[in-house]
Amino acid sequence: MVKIRIQGTREANEQVQKFLEACERRGEIKILSVSDPYANRGNSKYERVYAEIEIDRPQTGGQV
Repeated sequence: MVKIRIQGTREANEQVQKFLEACERRGEIKILSVSDPYANRGNSKYERVYAEIEIDRPQTGGQV
């Protein structure tokens, strides 16, 4: 399992989430969970989203 912190504007974070969903449709990863957005502290225009994924790699005979 891999934990990912996505930080950016709401639009950028949504774009990254769509990218992860496309990777999942291709069978490259499995999305285990995605959090609701968290606002950054202060007057920041950025927010954070946390995702947990599993990477589905084909067997390569020990090579990465």
